[in-house]
Amino acid sequence: MIQSDDRRMKQVIINLISNALKFTDEGSIKIRCSFNPENFLIKFDVQDTGLGIKKNDLQKLFRIFGKL
Repeated sequence: MIQSDDRRMKQVIINLISNALKFTDEGSIKIRCSFNPENFLIKFDVQDTGLGIKKNDLQKLFRIFGKL
């Protein structure tokens, strides 16, 4: 059984994948999901070879409903 805020979790995953697709013109996008049975955590990784985030914009990254 997984207990989470489904709506927020979906929103974050969709945003990460959408941004990877939007900003990766060449290269690759990797999406991984793993489960750690020791602490019962699910981990999602989205890795791409896109432009990345400007250093000045990193502080804005985890604002609720914020955009860069």
